[in-house]
Amino acid sequence: MQVSSAVAAARLRGTLIAMKPRRILLHAGRVKTGSTFLQAALMEAALDASGWLFPRSLLHIGRFQPRDRGVRLNGHAILSRLSVGMTFDTGLLNAFHTEALARPGHSLILSAEDLGRDPRDNRMQALGEIFEGFDVEIVMYLRRPSTWINSVYIERITSGHGREFRSYDDLASDLFAAARTAPFIAQLRQWKTPPKLVFRNYDTAREADGGLLGDFARAFDLPRVEAPERVDINRSPDFAAARGIRVFNALSRGVTGDVYEDLYGQLLDNLVTLEGEMRGSFLTEEQAREIDARWFAENRALVDDGHMDEADYAALIDGDEARILPDAVLEGQVMTMVCEHLARSGINGFQAAPTLSGIGKLFLRHGLAGLRRRSRMLLRGRV
Repeated sequence: MQVSSAVAAARLRGTLIAMKPRRILLHAGRVKTGSTFLQAALMEAALDASGWLFPRSLLHIGRFQPRDRGVRLNGHAILSRLSVGMTFDTGLLNAFHTEALARPGHSLILSAEDLGRDPRDNRMQALGEIFEGFDVEIVMYLRRPSTWINSVYIERITSGHGREFRSYDDLASDLFAAARTAPFIAQLRQWKTPPKLVFRNYDTAREADGGLLGDFARAFDLPRVEAPERVDINRSPDFAAARGIRVFNALSRGVTGDVYEDLYGQLLDNLVTLEGEMRGSFLTEEQAREIDARWFAENRALVDDGHMDEADYAALIDGDEARILPDAVLEGQVMTMVCEHLARSGINGFQAAPTLSGIGKLFLRHGLAGLRRRSRMLLRGRV
């Protein structure tokens, strides 16, 4: 049986009232800051004896990616989806109620990285009524702004069904808006019971004793959590592969649903053979410096309002990050592979394998053709 977001929120609150947790620790990401790694570790950890519960009943585990690239573990995704008008299975809510009431008085750890994806989604605001009257601590990990933006952009390209094909420049302002933190703080101030909000530096946490897991445990007085057995969880394709996938997404715009997913999976199977030292950035050094300086100036309230340690904040943009320049030869191989893959799948029209200098015209011509095909299919009611 499916219920509305409002009913699901009321059921969650009812469970919390019955459970009476001493503390509630809500890990809100952000995305691309080790959230999946942290969730996997908490899922395997023996927390019960220490009076903590990381509810498995609420975990959302997506499909495995091609070539066993790792499981997409989305944590307690129900928390980030309450604000978008979805319906929820009562079986999930019943299972959480049973799990929670078996541990009355335990403290609760919840994790939903999408809560910290983009403040414009207002996902945090929807949780205020659920947690009213409870002692809630919210933690978000931040990383160097330019690095985070580049990483989010690559994820948007390589997420399969997302099919992002626009250039970084086209999305620059949108991605920078997603990087801002002030709107999160504003949303949480509207809660009737304001939570304690803490921001931590992901990069320095990884370098600390015990890495990210050690930093997380020390910051909130948690029992020691060991690294999960699998460390390549949710691993993204490297830079050259991401460039190729962006072109693939543009040229296959007219391909629908399952057909696209099959082609995408086959392409990853091929691209993975080229992976190695392919790391790079869609941002130029000048763009990266500008992003970091602007973000640092606009988010100073994190320190002024006591949400982040001064040293952690300064370290976010401390020094120049080492950048690995893209390998033009390798990128040429990737572009050729993409177009050959499309041609074998009946998406052709290529006169010859594209060169890097010629990919722009190819990108535009076939991208527009794909959009036209998809528009016609929409009008015919086929998608």
